[in-house]
Amino acid sequence: MAVGYLRDGDEDPRGIEPRRPNFMVLGWRGNACVGGYSTAPDLLRFPRFARALRGNRLLPADLTEKITGGKVTLSPASSYGYGFQVHQIGGRDVRGHSGGPNSGINSDLEKFWDGSDTVIVLGNYDATAAQELNQRVCAFLAHQVGQSGG
Repeated sequence: MAVGYLRDGDEDPRGIEPRRPNFMVLGWRGNACVGGYSTAPDLLRFPRFARALRGNRLLPADLTEKITGGKVTLSPASSYGYGFQVHQIGGRDVRGHSGGPNSGINSDLEKFWDGSDTVIVLGNYDATAAQELNQRVCAFLAHQVGQSGG
């Protein structure tokens, strides 16, 4: 199991002190806040669920779009729906979710909604370490598809 490392914002407002292990903030294993544990292969199971959801095998098309589409605008290229973050990256629809704010762990899973790629980043630093890397990888993939013409 990887050790998470975090910064203490109250004691280190400039972020210049070394990070410290997150043992003191860990919740009980398996709870929703800081107690989550997973591996990239575990998270990779999400695409099977996403394929079934996108293929309207779980819900009718209109309901699928309603629950996975963005409801609240976060930025011109990003919105949030019912548990899904929706981004436009390189003109492509990418949906997923991230987790682990300020606890020494961080994760981000993004699925290109056309079914082409899934990007999973797990990190042992505070947010937004995994999200930033994931967005760069998604931008790279979106650009590569655009360059190849498909």
